[in-house]
Amino acid sequence: KKAMKYFRAVTKRYWHTDGSFVPNPSPGLDKLAAKAAGHIGLMYLRGEGVEQHLGQALTWFRRGVKNGDALCQHEMGLMYLHGYGGPQDAYKAASYFKTAAEQDVPAAETRLGALFLDQGDVAAASRYFELAARWGWMEAYYYLAEMANFGVGRQPHCGVAAAYYKM
Repeated sequence: KKAMKYFRAVTKRYWHTDGSFVPNPSPGLDKLAAKAAGHIGLMYLRGEGVEQHLGQALTWFRRGVKNGDALCQHEMGLMYLHGYGGPQDAYKAASYFKTAAEQDVPAAETRLGALFLDQGDVAAASRYFELAARWGWMEAYYYLAEMANFGVGRQPHCGVAAAYYKM
């Protein structure tokens, strides 16, 4: 609840309650408000410190997306991918993941890789998993290990799989 109070204090300096902009905000406040909006959205999505409310989560993520926040872009992708607060739409989800991945968000790179893998594009999936693995993203290592272990897109290789599993 304390975190929500602080995040809201930041966003109130940039947005009115109805979502309209506060005139003449401080320089740089747009990025800070977008990050705070992302965290507020996460709190509503998960029900942390507030009652879970997917509509509110979506509202806050949209505010952050308008200011180019990568966390909000990734979370919007998850909402569309799983149909939280609306219909499932893998195409829209992929679009949000791609935008976040272009800002080097490993969670988005991994989600995008998983979508490509589901579509059978092993080369693109591997590329995104490797991008996420640069940041030590555990889920990316797992996907790379599974691909090596089961020979997805190449011959199975126990040693490579073991190395990725260990990471």
